[in-house]
This record gives sequence, C-alpha cells and structure tokens, in this order.
Amino acid sequence: MPNPLLWLTDVHLDYLKTEQQLVEFCAAVNQHKPHAVVITGDISEAPTLLYHLGMMRDLIEVPVYFVLGNHDYYRGSIAVVRDQMKQLFPTTYLPCAGVVELSYNTVLVGHDGWYDGRYADWFNPKVVYMSDDYDTIRELATSPRSCGKPLQQPLWDRLQRLATQGADHLEEVVPKATEGAANIIIATHVPPFPENSVYDGKVSSPMWLPNFSSKIMGNKLLDLAKRYPDKQFLVLCGHSHGKATYQPLPNLVCKTGYAQYKFPEKSIQMIDVI
Repeated sequence: MPNPLLWLTDVHLDYLKTEQQLVEFCAAVNQHKPHAVVITGDISEAPTLLYHLGMMRDLIEVPVYFVLGNHDYYRGSIAVVRDQMKQLFPTTYLPCAGVVELSYNTVLVGHDGWYDGRYADWFNPKVVYMSDDYDTIRELATSPRSCGKPLQQPLWDRLQRLATQGADHLEEVVPKATEGAANIIIATHVPPFPENSVYDGKVSSPMWLPNFSSKIMGNKLLDLAKRYPDKQFLVLCGHSHGKATYQPLPNLVCKTGYAQYKFPEKSIQMIDVI
C-alpha cells in the first residue's frame, strides 16, 4: 500500500499574522496523515526561519524534510543560515541528510538550487531586478544596477556558483540513491526547466525567466536520468507559485507546486510513495 508523502512549497509562513494560524496550518497537514512531509523552499525569512521550522517540527506528527528557497535567506546570510540548518536540522535539511529512505523502493534527496539566468538573457536591462534577493541577502548584496544598464558580472558569477552547488550535490548523492531504490524523488526550489517556470498558467516571459529557472540544474537532471535509464526520477520544485508538470524524458518528470501568499495550506499535494 502506498505511503503518502505530503508536498508543500512556498508556504511563506512569515506572512501569517498569528501563531494560531501557524498551529492551524500544522493541524491541516496532520489531517492528511502523511508518512512524511517535504517542503521545496520559501518557508520563511532568515530572522524567523528557525522559529517556523521549530514549530513545524514540534507540531507536525511526521518528519518534515526540506530545502530552502531565496526568501529563506532574506535579511540574512546564505552561509550563516545553512550552517544553522546543519547544526539544528541535520537529518531533515536535505542537503545535509543525504539519501532519505521513504520506502524500500523510493528515496528522497534534494538541494536548494538557485536560478542561473541561462535560459534567457539575464544581462538584458529589461530583466526584472530581484531587489530583495540582491539587496537583502548578504552574499548577493551589491550596488544596484543603474537604470538601463546591464546587471553586474560579479553578481552573475555568484549566481552561477550557487546554481552549481545544487547540481554538484545531486552528482554526489544520486548515484548513492540509485544503489537500492528504483524511484528517486528530488526536491529543489528553482524550476530546472522553462516549462516548469509557470505563473498564472503561463510560462515565464524572457523578462522573468532568468530569475525563475536553473539550466545548470536542468542539465544535471537530464544527465542523471540518461545515466540511469532504469530508474524513475520525480523532481519537485516551487519558486514560481504556478502549478506545472513537464516530462522531458520517459524516466524524468518535474512538477512545480502551486502556492499563494497567506494561504500555505493551498500548496498541499499528496505524492504516493511505492
């Protein structure tokens, strides 16, 4: 009998006004009686992330596995937040947890990932400027571009390093995951293919797509799926707040989860784990 995995994404718990709303959200999760929970990023913001993760750990009755999204680093540091995750959530923060066994035949792995601007012209001066990302995350903080001028090369280089970290992590853990399982579920935040970067039923335009997709991650997923053709890969992502399913290969399916600010329960999806 399948074990249900409850999938959440972009819950943005910092938008909830009261602790009671958070308690009610966790109760809604428990009502589905999942075997486990996975969150594909944008849980909160850096100053409140530990509080929200701690509350979920205390109130949700099953393990809550997660990766982080760009919002989780707002008003903080990527290095500091990730170090906190390693210290306080080493078995549920997926970049630390490694390969998580969900059943005898299915495992879960994951990494935050990052957008890399490679599916469109990130240097186009008309591309949307992600001000909160670039101005409030310590590692990305840089002088804003002048009106009408391209984004700066140093910032581009930082994005490439962040995106590559996610791909490198999958290169490390997926071969281990395939040793004993036929089904590999991969959690990440940023859509790895343009077809998954969907909002309001439409694929992101070239002005948004550079900030809402990761070609580096997409290429790695294609490589891994081709390398292990007898394994089934299911990728779960978020970031764009639109629901989408894309299957670039017979053994590779990528799903983007729907999300809405202030209503985290609307992102709930159930995944059967065989």
